[in-house]
Amino acid sequence: MYITNYGKIHALTNMPIEDGVLLSLIQRFSMVIFLTHSSLLAYMVKSIYIEKNILGINKKILFKYLGLLIMTMIIVMLISGIYLVYNYDQDNVQRPIFIATLIIVQTFMSCVYAYLELNYGRENKNIIKLYLAIFGAVLFFSLLMFLKIDFLEKIAIAMFISTFASLLLSVTILYKRNYKLV
Repeated sequence: MYITNYGKIHALTNMPIEDGVLLSLIQRFSMVIFLTHSSLLAYMVKSIYIEKNILGINKKILFKYLGLLIMTMIIVMLISGIYLVYNYDQDNVQRPIFIATLIIVQTFMSCVYAYLELNYGRENKNIIKLYLAIFGAVLFFSLLMFLKIDFLEKIAIAMFISTFASLLLSVTILYKRNYKLV
């Protein structure tokens, strides 16, 4: 959550007002993805936790979750894209669309990442979640320090890369722990 809200926390001191508004607006659009994730998880969590095979990921539940979350992400991207094209000059719309895409896809990936983290809880290995969070935070702040670009692009790229890397690491850990789709 800190990574996702880092830009808002530092918006007044590090960004022009237009960039702060863009960040806030796109994050608000992205909340629809997060709310969909939360609703789906609340609905499916019992089915996930009663899976008899502790190292099994129910593919029917996973694909239903991913399908609905992808549909939501596409709708959010369309609404955001229409808003940006309508409210920005055609010569200047590429940057907001690029930033919006990074933030929306980062939100989607963080939801999938959170869904997969349920498996560590089922296995009583929540320590893995802590290590993954530390990894993501270190990568995020390292990128913030080393990227020499505008603040908003820096945040969007650091959020995207750190979440993507954490998601890949989580999938790798699940694979190494012999998790299977059942």
